[in-house]
Amino acid sequence: MFISFEGYRLSHKQKHLISEAASAALDMLVSHRMKNSLDITIEITKNMYKQTGSLGNCGLEDESRSPKFFTVELNYSGVESFGMLITALCHELVHVAQYAHRRLRELTGLSRMAWKNKHYNTNVTRYYDRPWEIEAHQLEEDIYNKVSEEKNLRKYLNMHNCDEYRVLVVN
Repeated sequence: MFISFEGYRLSHKQKHLISEAASAALDMLVSHRMKNSLDITIEITKNMYKQTGSLGNCGLEDESRSPKFFTVELNYSGVESFGMLITALCHELVHVAQYAHRRLRELTGLSRMAWKNKHYNTNVTRYYDRPWEIEAHQLEEDIYNKVSEEKNLRKYLNMHNCDEYRVLVVN
């Protein structure tokens, strides 16, 4: 697995903690072999939630039959939001796994997606009714709880009073 960072500058420690969390999350979601083939760009957007109402996005960067290149955009609204960032990371990595396993696919045409063998128009299907979002929301808390058991991340979250369920700080 190769992870790179773009966008708003985080500390080296924060980048390291995100990388460790991503690695632990992917251990739960994909095989070791698949994990090692993934190339993920983490794009940090300052106050993305305030601007768009979104905590994260997952973008597919290659259109091959077996996608390996992804961009995960995450909201950062200050150190207190770091727990929310890790929660969003867990959610978006579920989408990475869905794409990598080909359960989720982008189709030709605007706003068209396939989940398993069924096609959806995202302009018609509400966000919370999309099966790939239902799965991601079901898994994100369990994944977050597992990755946040890691000593360094738990220490950082506690030291900075970060909580994944804390109200978002949007300065």
